[in-house]
Amino acid sequence: MNTDMGSVLEFLLYVGQAKRIFRTGRVIHGADKVESVAAHMYRMALMPFLLPTISEESKIRCMKLALVHDLSESVVGNLTEFDGIPQSEKRRRETEAMLYLTSFLPADVGREIFSLFNEYADQKTTEAKLVKDLDLFDILVQEYGYEKLQSKEEFLDSFLSSSKHNIKTAIVQQWLDQLMECRSSGKQFQLPSDSNLNTLLKHILYDEQGTFLYKFPSSELHSKSHGLIANKNKLDR
Repeated sequence: MNTDMGSVLEFLLYVGQAKRIFRTGRVIHGADKVESVAAHMYRMALMPFLLPTISEESKIRCMKLALVHDLSESVVGNLTEFDGIPQSEKRRRETEAMLYLTSFLPADVGREIFSLFNEYADQKTTEAKLVKDLDLFDILVQEYGYEKLQSKEEFLDSFLSSSKHNIKTAIVQQWLDQLMECRSSGKQFQLPSDSNLNTLLKHILYDEQGTFLYKFPSSELHSKSHGLIANKNKLDR
């Protein structure tokens, strides 16, 4: 395996593709602003922070598993049942992709990443099974988010039947129960409607000394921000 910076940079450029590869299932079902593979792995990697009943060592291992579990998709894409590919063929392609990606890395790092990939895929360790549950839960959270942002109530239903019965970990089952309670009660959340909102607003929310100036309600903030975005679009033309 290579150890020079050029090889490491090539690895980073390859895995950067995960930022631009969309999650296939929701593309097929017609959602707007579909999440990327990298976005999915990022939120999954944060979830172990929220698990109160596991050791720090297990949390770190779960974070690593979450960050690696879909890394092969930066090469082979997001393969799903909609592609008509048998699980054995999917595993073969993803394994080859991981062998290729890790070939750019120092030997010890490459071995660790490849081992983590296999650990998750084999689903034999406690941490791998937990991260699989987090994977399923993140899908459901994402669908719930689509419902909220796009005011459509059917998104979560299409994934719920195939996912909720496969979640085995008690704490993740509790999270799912709480999500469903929020959904059935119509709980409202303050969600920004545009992913570039914070980037655009940082220039109007703080003064030159860095003092936070935001004093108006969220709805007014969104109204002002969309005006700012419209003006920016005019300037860009």
